[in-house]
Amino acid sequence: MANEYLAKIGDLLITNEDIDRVIASFPEEQRRYLTTAEGRERILNQKIANCVMALDAKESGEALSDEFKMMKADFEEQYLAQLEITDAFAEVVVSDEEAQKYYEDCKENFKTDEQVNARHILVDTLEQCQEIRNKILTGEISFEDAAKEHSTCSSAADGGELGFFGHGMMVAEFDEAAFAAALNEVTEPVKTQFGYHLIKVVEKKEPGYTPFEEVEAQIRQGLSQQKQNQALLDRIAALTEKYGPQDIDEAAIDRLIAMYPPQHQEFLATEEGRNGVRDQKTAYMVMTLASREKGKDKEESFFRAMNDYEEQMLAQQMIQKLFDSVAITDEEAKKYYDVTISAYRINEQVRAKHILVDTLESAQEIRNRILAGEISFEDAAKENSTCPSKEEGGDLGFFEHGQMVKEFDEAAFAAPVGEVTEPVKTNFGYHLIKVEAKKEAGEKPFEEVKAQIVQQMTEQRKNEVYFAKVQELKDRFGVEMA
Repeated sequence: MANEYLAKIGDLLITNEDIDRVIASFPEEQRRYLTTAEGRERILNQKIANCVMALDAKESGEALSDEFKMMKADFEEQYLAQLEITDAFAEVVVSDEEAQKYYEDCKENFKTDEQVNARHILVDTLEQCQEIRNKILTGEISFEDAAKEHSTCSSAADGGELGFFGHGMMVAEFDEAAFAAALNEVTEPVKTQFGYHLIKVVEKKEPGYTPFEEVEAQIRQGLSQQKQNQALLDRIAALTEKYGPQDIDEAAIDRLIAMYPPQHQEFLATEEGRNGVRDQKTAYMVMTLASREKGKDKEESFFRAMNDYEEQMLAQQMIQKLFDSVAITDEEAKKYYDVTISAYRINEQVRAKHILVDTLESAQEIRNRILAGEISFEDAAKENSTCPSKEEGGDLGFFEHGQMVKEFDEAAFAAPVGEVTEPVKTNFGYHLIKVEAKKEAGEKPFEEVKAQIVQQMTEQRKNEVYFAKVQELKDRFGVEMA
């Protein structure tokens, strides 16, 4: 793609190369979308917004805060360290001999079992299965067309095609019949738990080994990763010996830990975890020194990356100041509530516990014991109910009309609070129901939803002030699209 400019802001040009550089900074799984026309346009719009925000910051004499300066320093270190990692990986080569030797030494890993490629037709009755088989054998219909017309399996649309499969991938009866069948012959009906099958094996693969050519790329990738890991460890060890111990700020360790996913934080807070991060920080530092010694910090690509990052940080800093000015008053929130009150309406609800058993006699016996005080409703549920809610003493929580089957719904909403109903029959069995609480239909009080409203209005207001500010700055600095 030519490096033509896409947008012009004064003397500043935003080019395809700029967009490519931004996209490259995202994780690989996100790049697939960002490289589409829609994705690139989104990045361009964000780049323009960052540019005008940063220009506004510079025009007003806004400098990066101490926090953002530390983030920029961390980014610079990680960027230069990554260049050293790239250099280490560039020296890794997997030769033809190494790949071939790995294949021979680990050949058992590429062993393949006997496989068959089969089609099948699945129907409900033996009579229908035999009738279809006779029509196929007499040439009245092809196996594929018969599958499309009669089979109840989802493979019917593909003429019953199942592809290759090995032993144990199908139910036992199907497996035995398929692997015993002669090529291109239609088996007698085979009964399984799913119904009756006709099977036609169209290809067989004998046990053997996947050819080297088919797994060569996989082998090379695995060996390359192993050698890259070792090359990196060797490079870090050599640089650590060359540059000696590094003075590490504990605050830098904290910042690195904060970059990890939440599920790793607990371990990283331990002494062992912090020591691991400290080793990582040491590696970054010595690789950064090596990159600087090679003059990597004097290259144009380095300056572009740092300018991009500073622009992003300045824009983020200005956006944060913009957002800090956003505040929703109680009056605004209440007005929003009054206008949208229908959104906070709740229907009549009950909170109930129940006991489910198979017979009316069992339900009546349990009810009598509860009423006599021999056992609590909750203990009776744990002891006798066949519903998973038994673990919670039969508690079903709050529910509205229509969430339960009709008979249960009617009985629950008619029951007085605290009383045990007569047995209620549904398609699941017999229930005893005890209503714990009721909520009348109405609207949630303002105080109950105030925090939700304030959050929703705040996000909406932030979007409004952000886009308004961006448009104002685009007009002021004169954004010209290509």
